[in-house]
Amino acid sequence: METSLDNHPLTSGKIAEANIIIEQMKEQGATPEEINEALIQQRLPSLVEIGKSTLLQSFSLWKLNHRKLKVEAAIEKLNRKEARRR
Repeated sequence: METSLDNHPLTSGKIAEANIIIEQMKEQGATPEEINEALIQQRLPSLVEIGKSTLLQSFSLWKLNHRKLKVEAAIEKLNRKEARRR
């Protein structure tokens, strides 16, 4: 499950690279047009493409994260039961 989260399109690859550049350029006061141009020059997804991808893939990322949290909660519950038995 952790691998699925790490390899999700919104958290890895070109979109993750683009997000790093976007954040850096925002901190430097770049305009959206300047950011978009920098992304295109580096052959990364444009701001519009990132927006579309975010819209389309956010639910699957949420779902994976939700499953992970449920599994972690179940493991914690089992650990507490085991600790009470000792």
